[in-house]
Amino acid sequence: MARSLLRDRRTGSSLAEFGPALCIFFIFILIPLLDLLSFVSGVGTAMLVANWSARQAGPCNTFTEAQASILQTENSLVNFRKFALMKPTAPGATSGLSVRVLVTPVVGGAGESFDSPGAIPNTPPTDQTVPNVPAKNTMNCVYQYVVTSAYDVSPLFNFGGMPFLQDVPALGKPVPVVFTSTASVEHPEGLNQ
Repeated sequence: MARSLLRDRRTGSSLAEFGPALCIFFIFILIPLLDLLSFVSGVGTAMLVANWSARQAGPCNTFTEAQASILQTENSLVNFRKFALMKPTAPGATSGLSVRVLVTPVVGGAGESFDSPGAIPNTPPTDQTVPNVPAKNTMNCVYQYVVTSAYDVSPLFNFGGMPFLQDVPALGKPVPVVFTSTASVEHPEGLNQ
């Protein structure tokens, strides 16, 4: 009889410890792990948006058409952004994407970056070998679209109201995520249009 009474007391004490242990598991392990998975989802979505937008901009005939294609691609992926709790980094911005044209000389040297049609040069300023510059100097330059996605990824469970966790990225405040992708310009003759 004494042995069964002793066995019952041990079972009762382990059952009483299960509740606090479960609370500690949820608060300190499971919820931060879900926030981490939410952040990873946001990083993957920023990468997807930038890569897909750059690939859609590459075959466009003009720079203006490439900008419209990028915005259309971002709008088609809006559900991915909502799932990952992403908002554009710039305050008041409707889009987290920007596009630039990178002009790199074939012979080497630093490339120049341009973000508006009409400003993109036909040739690098140091190129003196071509007296009559064609519409686009594809003999001496490489033209690429550079698409940058910049978003703030909010935590799934926001601990912004807790004193010790409010300044911890991905737990108490959003994390800025920036990803850049490039694609070759297939129609460089239309960049200034």
